[in-house]
Amino acid sequence: MDAFVRRDGVLGLIVAPSATPDRVRGTIEYLVWSMARPFPGRPIEVIAYQDEQEIARTVVNRQTGLPETVIVR
Repeated sequence: MDAFVRRDGVLGLIVAPSATPDRVRGTIEYLVWSMARPFPGRPIEVIAYQDEQEIARTVVNRQTGLPETVIVR
């Protein structure tokens, strides 16, 4: 996996073609939660890419403090 900053508060993550949806979800939820802890109230987002296509994204819900993830494919 490789990571890059997309823009302020957004991290892009390039995942291997063999990565399963469960592994992608677990990884991006851990990353977004870890990034959001030091910056409460700031919007933080992690987007996962595979073969240059977005496959998942997650944000921290400001009310619950929990990650919300959408798997695109």
